[in-house]
Amino acid sequence: MGNKIIVASHGNLAEGLKNTVDMFLGQDSNKILYLSLYSDGNNKISTDISNELSRLMRQIKEDDYLLIFTDIYGGSVDQIFLKETMNMKNAFIICGFNLPIVLEAALSEKDMNRRNVMDLIEHGRKNLKLSEIEKENTDSTDDNEFF
Repeated sequence: MGNKIIVASHGNLAEGLKNTVDMFLGQDSNKILYLSLYSDGNNKISTDISNELSRLMRQIKEDDYLLIFTDIYGGSVDQIFLKETMNMKNAFIICGFNLPIVLEAALSEKDMNRRNVMDLIEHGRKNLKLSEIEKENTDSTDDNEFF
């Protein structure tokens, strides 16, 4: 039993995220598989995509925990994986993703059961922040003072 991760998206987002995760992990990570749909500009699911999806799913064992990241809740990519995993007991789909949540999943040694997936989602949410320089609150009214 182990954790398997698939990142799937419209266009090349999934491939780019996989490449970025590999950069952070310092190697070509076999922990993350990806599927880029519609990346050829065609809005149809091609035979090649169907074959690639089948190839990915054959790599998943029955007792593996499967964590799938899709880009848009309810989108066609999400629907494809919902259909593909409907009879899998250890498959979880997280819709909407960011680099920190995928990195955390890739580095986690925990089984990706429902409780741990929910914790992962919460950590992913906490990584969304407004990044700004704190401005000092001064009561000075001196126009000659710039900093």
